[in-house]
Amino acid sequence: MYKLIASDMDGTFLNSVGKVSNNSAEYIKDLKEFMFVPTTGREVGFIKETLEGLNINYIIACNGAIIYDNKNDEIIYKSIIKESVYKDILEAIKDMTARVEFQFFSGDIMLNNSESLSFINSLEKDVYKMNLYFENETDYHFCANKFEKIDSEFYYIKNPDGSSHSIEIVAKGNSKKTGIKRLAEILKVEEYEIIAIGDSANDIPMFEVAGLSVAMQNAPESIKEVADLVTYKNNDNDGVIDFIEKELLEKASNVE
Repeated sequence: MYKLIASDMDGTFLNSVGKVSNNSAEYIKDLKEFMFVPTTGREVGFIKETLEGLNINYIIACNGAIIYDNKNDEIIYKSIIKESVYKDILEAIKDMTARVEFQFFSGDIMLNNSESLSFINSLEKDVYKMNLYFENETDYHFCANKFEKIDSEFYYIKNPDGSSHSIEIVAKGNSKKTGIKRLAEILKVEEYEIIAIGDSANDIPMFEVAGLSVAMQNAPESIKEVADLVTYKNNDNDGVIDFIEKELLEKASNVE
């Protein structure tokens, strides 16, 4: 029997404009059979605001760099990108045309590459995740190749959403997979009791640790190919809750 549903947010539980539908909100609010855990590249503050009132117990944010106890307003795990590391990253891309996003516990900031080095000298917040957005394919591939040759203290995913020249970065040893494993250990949930639902490249690591992996109907074929199942509906038509109801609850009821 499954106990925990780890669900990606953008492109999965949230619709195409980054909102949760009224149907999905009401369904998750009343869901008793499973613990629903938002597992996302977004920061905690965004998820708290977006899912306010849904009775969410835990949030895995910034691709596993933060595990947050929402009921007790407490960070139970965190892993920041060291100042020396993000300075090395910015130094590596200083001659490229790129935008850099720094993600904090609550909130983020997007800067042009030329502004980033001066900004970090006055930075007083912990950085949990960085997103690099390149304006051209040449710079993107050059940076990706450069990172592949660096044995450093960060973990990165290339082109996470499959549609842009971007790179997501967290401290080494963190991903959605490690976030789920850490939370499962705290909650004493076994891997075979976990369902992971997502639509993008940064969701593949959590598929590896779940007893059942589910790709969204709107996911690229490369994501669907590595999942156990695919939802019938997309993220604009409540695909997550449709899957929970039809594939989990109705089928379990029929077995009984």
